[in-house]
Amino acid sequence: MKRTLLVIMILFAASTMLFAETPILPGVVAKDAKSMGIGGASKVFADRYQALWGNPAALASERGSLTFLDASTWLYIKPTPDKIQDFQTIMDTNDDNERIKLINQFQAENNGLGGGAAMGLGWAGKGFGLGMNIVADTYTEGLKLKLMTQLNGVVGLAIPFHLGPVTIKAGLDGRIFFRTDSDGLWPIMSMDDSPDVINGTGLAADLGAIVELGPFMVGASVRDLGLEIDMGHGTIDDVGNMDLPLPYPTTYSLAPQVYAGAGAKFGGRILATSVFAEVSDALAVFEDSDVLWTNLHAGAEVKLISMISVRAGLNQGYVSLGAGLDFLFLHADVAMFTEEIGLYAGHRPRSGIAVQASVRF
Repeated sequence: MKRTLLVIMILFAASTMLFAETPILPGVVAKDAKSMGIGGASKVFADRYQALWGNPAALASERGSLTFLDASTWLYIKPTPDKIQDFQTIMDTNDDNERIKLINQFQAENNGLGGGAAMGLGWAGKGFGLGMNIVADTYTEGLKLKLMTQLNGVVGLAIPFHLGPVTIKAGLDGRIFFRTDSDGLWPIMSMDDSPDVINGTGLAADLGAIVELGPFMVGASVRDLGLEIDMGHGTIDDVGNMDLPLPYPTTYSLAPQVYAGAGAKFGGRILATSVFAEVSDALAVFEDSDVLWTNLHAGAEVKLISMISVRAGLNQGYVSLGAGLDFLFLHADVAMFTEEIGLYAGHRPRSGIAVQASVRF
């Protein structure tokens, strides 16, 4: 297993050197409530619909899951009544001075203001995955705004191997995505009706493996292995009118990332418990253990009578809490979380709340 992880890391390092001369295009990741409630530990052992955007090895599950709709939204805001009211004031007021004052307060207290949303559907399980989603994330830096959006389509395959009591699952998927981002940072107070954006279409692949022995699991995945992407420059109106491709392209590359983790699942229909821990940049941690804390995501879930879930976790050293309710084919989840957006643990924490609802069979 160690040799396999080392080979994956070497491949990742090679791909990083290959794209070193081009700007990096960061991924746009949905911060769904189910994942954020367990400390963001959602890339190695995610199941069902989340497996489409996590480790493709999980598609080898014996059970299949059809998700007609999965919708998530999140806000980068401390979940207090006063802060929620301040956010509503920012959205409603026509007084620029009041808006600037409140935005600056958020910057000082929560290292930014913003939020995002995601929506998708798909099939996952029995060795096959097919789905699509759209994710948007936006946040402030000073009195400027950054927006990232991505429309994804994915197809994946996975195979289980049984060696006595050990099960090994291996999976691979391919994604096509349509990406539109703000071109730099937009000035909040002087934004025009059709601000500048960059836009392009790209291809990427993800691969992974999970080893199971009874209730225990270890796994690893490499995400965002992709070709170089030409991102043209234009305006939102150009994209909305489908005047594509945009002119004056700049070549970008994805930033492949290695995830590795361990977990365990216990129990049955009355009481079930799961615990997970993973690192979100295993190569960086392998090279420098001092960055472990900023890449560590761990959490636990307790499910009662297959309906009520309670979750808790550590997300880069910060506590996260969540809960969920499953009733027939309807599922709802909420979470409160804090994440690190600075260079090291404890540098720039940003808190948020997330809500998720899905229709799944």
